[in-house]
Amino acid sequence: MKLINMLAMKSRVICVVAALLLLLSTSAMAGFIDFEGDMLGPKANGFTSVGDAGVHFFDTIGEDLRVHPDQTVVSQNLQAPIDDASRIKIVFDTYKSSLKLLFGNDDKDHSDDGDRAWLEVFSGATSVGLASVVMNRNDLTDQSIGISAASFDSALFWYGNAGGTPIALIEAIDNISFTDAVPEPASLALLSLGLAGLGFSRRKQA
Repeated sequence: MKLINMLAMKSRVICVVAALLLLLSTSAMAGFIDFEGDMLGPKANGFTSVGDAGVHFFDTIGEDLRVHPDQTVVSQNLQAPIDDASRIKIVFDTYKSSLKLLFGNDDKDHSDDGDRAWLEVFSGATSVGLASVVMNRNDLTDQSIGISAASFDSALFWYGNAGGTPIALIEAIDNISFTDAVPEPASLALLSLGLAGLGFSRRKQA
């Protein structure tokens, strides 16, 4: 009987270790969206690109998203094409640990020296990271901004002054890359419950 119990315990341990290894091997997966396969034209809030169905885009003022040809190359980007103080919100189905994107349409006729591109990431409603880059104001999608944080599931991108207050300018983003969090909070909680269950089972048998 002891031998059977030992074999059963080893089997459960192997299953948990295998699950942990699977989690760690898949949790750092990377994603990329460039809007090249998307139809040109207006998009409703909640738009998902063919590049990744687990990422959703919103205009924080109205519903004015549009997939649009890039100004300089044979390419497409996503815009909030109204000169207002809107932000582009990005919502992820799973938690991420890094985010990077190209931005443009930073027109010098609608901005001032020192104005910046801003990127803020959130875990639920809590801000967990903020980054900014001074715009070169050349109206081209040729600058990048990125951020890393332990775990986040949404982000805001906008143009603002040095203090972060949004300015009335069309936002344009492209070549969005991101990596999954390691590990995701829900997966970590389930794994912890499994390990705790093994410990309880072992104590009970003893």
